[in-house]
Amino acid sequence: MNKEHTILQSMTLFRGIEEKDRETMINCLSIGVREYSKNQIVLLVGEPVEWIGVVLSGRVQVMKEDLLGGRSIVAEFSEGEIFAESLACAQVRQSPVTVVASADCRVMRLSADRLLSPCPAMCGHHATLLRNMMQLLAEKNVYLNRKMEILSQKSTREKVLAYLGEQARLQETMEPMIPFTREELADFLCVNRSALSKELGRMQRERLIRFHRNRFTLYPDKQQT
Repeated sequence: MNKEHTILQSMTLFRGIEEKDRETMINCLSIGVREYSKNQIVLLVGEPVEWIGVVLSGRVQVMKEDLLGGRSIVAEFSEGEIFAESLACAQVRQSPVTVVASADCRVMRLSADRLLSPCPAMCGHHATLLRNMMQLLAEKNVYLNRKMEILSQKSTREKVLAYLGEQARLQETMEPMIPFTREELADFLCVNRSALSKELGRMQRERLIRFHRNRFTLYPDKQQT
């Protein structure tokens, strides 16, 4: 079994479906696999959303831009994760966001129409597939609500601590790795990059955090006691 098959097998979308049935479903749903170079556009704002993306390798970022050209990163997805499912299931005619490859990646496109309308080739397991999709949509809603909580913090420091605290919880370690560069983190937190860099420096001097590249340690003095 190659790596991509292993990734598909482990996905929540196909949970509870046997391998031979999963292969039949993927053959029915897939409308192709595309490769993208870093910074290449996967889905452009304004385009119709007729498919759901499955990241087979690499990473993609969902971004939103304002009228002045400022951008914010809504989310980042890596291998084994899906994107655009909310837009596709809602049958959004024009995408409100742009999806960009944040690293070289391969993306499988699944037809939204075929997923939402059962076909004879996979109808026996379609209920399981739709139930899994509902779970993914619910999880995405929880994620977006949590991000709103982070962004609602008043200061840059509070946003940083809320975000790092969430990553520590998800990764079950007080030394989480984050997927963003400093510029990307600023875009994700909707703060000025220069202000973020200065605040990170102050927080490190005050021993609230310690960091090296993308590895952060929360409250290092408390961990030593």
